[in-house]
Amino acid sequence: MAEAVATVVTEGIIDKLLSLVADEINLAWGFKAELRKLQNILEKIQIVVKEAETMQVKNENVKDWLMNLRDGAYEADDILDEYATEVLRRKIEIRLC
Repeated sequence: MAEAVATVVTEGIIDKLLSLVADEINLAWGFKAELRKLQNILEKIQIVVKEAETMQVKNENVKDWLMNLRDGAYEADDILDEYATEVLRRKIEIRLC
């Protein structure tokens, strides 16, 4: 169960990254390259997670690793939420000026 959550969370993070990369404020701030790099890393992690999900039945260490990865993915998701909130706040601030 936890392993399936890790896959769903990493997919959600990738979706958020794609949305943020498309945002014109990110382009203005010069974050596009960094976000693309993070997206590539997360896509590679997602491939490893899918492979690990099939191995976890045989290996308890893999199951523990997946649970730790899930926790890390939730933290990354929280950071991206905070970042998206800051982008929105700045957009609103710019429009009010």
